[in-house]
Amino acid sequence: MRIFCPVFAVLCFAVAGCGRDSMTGTREPVVAPTGRETHVTDEEVRQKVGEAADAAAKHARQKKAEFVEATERELNELDAKMARVDERMGEMTAEARQRWEEQRPALREKREALAKRLDELKSASNDAWEDVKGGFDAAWQDLSHAYDEAAKNFE
Repeated sequence: MRIFCPVFAVLCFAVAGCGRDSMTGTREPVVAPTGRETHVTDEEVRQKVGEAADAAAKHARQKKAEFVEATERELNELDAKMARVDERMGEMTAEARQRWEEQRPALREKREALAKRLDELKSASNDAWEDVKGGFDAAWQDLSHAYDEAAKNFE
């Protein structure tokens, strides 16, 4: 036990001194097993954080643009479906025509409200568009469900 303590102390000092420049006392960069240095400067960190932030912003812009494009396409498809029902009104029974004429204004109103929300989403910042999208998704589901219910009788 008496030999163990001094040997242990010498090993601790030797390990503590590893990686230090004997002239300046500063730490040398630690070399990873791959042979690459793991020492990273503050400037490198700032640069990498900046690159990551730029990539995140670009990704948000792309996702927003894709969402807007897909939604506009879906709105156009819904408009076309509603126009087809309008075109077939002459083929409908009087009862079916009356139901469609009663339901159509509410559908158009919901569609206009959705278009307004889409405009809000387009003008939302890239950071805030996900929040705006949540409300938009709910409005889209409402319109889609209302159209599906109304169209069951007409398509």
